[in-house]
Amino acid sequence: MKVTLISTPIGNLDDISSRAIDAFKNSDLILCEDTRVTRSLISKLDISECKNSEFISFNDHSADKIPFIIEKIKSSRFPVLVSDAGSPVISDPAYPLLKACLEKEIEIDTCPGVSSVTVALELSGLPSTPYSFHGFLPRSKGDVLKALKSHESLGHTHVYFESPHRIISTLEIIKTHLPQSEIAICRELTKKFQSVYRSKAQELNLEEIQVKGEFVLCLYHPHALMSSSSASSSELQGLANKYLKKSSTKNLSKLLSLVLDRNAKEIYDELIKTG
Repeated sequence: MKVTLISTPIGNLDDISSRAIDAFKNSDLILCEDTRVTRSLISKLDISECKNSEFISFNDHSADKIPFIIEKIKSSRFPVLVSDAGSPVISDPAYPLLKACLEKEIEIDTCPGVSSVTVALELSGLPSTPYSFHGFLPRSKGDVLKALKSHESLGHTHVYFESPHRIISTLEIIKTHLPQSEIAICRELTKKFQSVYRSKAQELNLEEIQVKGEFVLCLYHPHALMSSSSASSSELQGLANKYLKKSSTKNLSKLLSLVLDRNAKEIYDELIKTG
C-alpha cells in the first residue's frame, strides 16, 4: 500500500506533468486541500477517469482527521494527495499525515512538479546553494524582525512566502534593519503577470511593487559572518592578542580569513594597524 503525492501547477496549467495526469487517472481516492479547487483543475485537464474517484478535504488544519484518513488510504486502491498548487509538502504541509503513513507501513511515492521555491530561486539571480526555506513569515512585526535577524546570522539565501496584505510592511522591515542584504521579490510566479523585483534592500523602491497576488521573497546575506564580527571588534581584537602570544600575525590572519570569509591580506593589514 502507498499514497502518491501529486505536485500541481502553481499558475500555468501547462506545467502539469504526464506522470501527474496518469496518477489522477488511476486514483480512486483524492485527498486535497480544497475539493473545489482540485475538481476544477481536473475538469480543466479533461481527466474524465476521476468522475468516480472519492474526494476528501485534507490540509494542515486537519490533524484530527488523520486516523480516519489512514483507514481510507488502507481501503483504497490508488490514493493520492494534492494541494491547491505546487507540492502538498511545501504549499500545504502534509508532514503529519506522511509521518503517520510511514508509522503504519504505508509507503510514499511522488509525482514531482513545479515548486514556487525552486522557481523563485531560479529567477532571483541570488546564490542558490546553500539556501533555507522558511515558509510564511510570522504575522507580527516584532516576530518578523526577530526571525529575519536570526536567519541573517546564518548567511546564504533565505526563501519566504508572504501575503499581499503584509508584503509592504515586511519589506519596510528588511529595508530598515537589513539594508545590506540583496533581495528578489517574486510575484505571481509562472502566471501571466509574473514579476521579479531585484534590488539591494536599502535601495528598494516600494512604490513600484504591485501589491497583488502571491509573493515569494529571496533574501541573501553576503557578509553575515563579517558583519556580526565587526559589531564586536574589540572582543575579536582581544582574542587576536591572546593568539599572538603563541603564533604569528600572518598565521592568525589566515585563520581569521577562514572564519570571516575575508581576504587574509586585508585582515593582516588591519591587525598590523591596530597593534
